[in-house]
Amino acid sequence: MKYDVTIDKELFNVYPEIRLGLLQFHADVKAPDDHFWEYMNAEVLPQVRSSGKEKNGVRFLV
Repeated sequence: MKYDVTIDKELFNVYPEIRLGLLQFHADVKAPDDHFWEYMNAEVLPQVRSSGKEKNGVRFLV
C-alpha cells in the first residue's frame, strides 16, 4: 500500500515546527470500556484542551 500524506500549508503558519509521523498497526476491536472513557474525559482531555494553540478547531500541543 502506498500513502501520499501532506501537511496543510496553513498549519505551518500556526506551528512552523510541525512534523508528521505515521504508524500502521493492527488491533482487535473490543466492546467499549466505560472506565476508559471516564478517565479520558476526566483526566486526559481537560489537559489537552488547556494546552497549546488552536486554529480552525485543530489543537497544537507545545
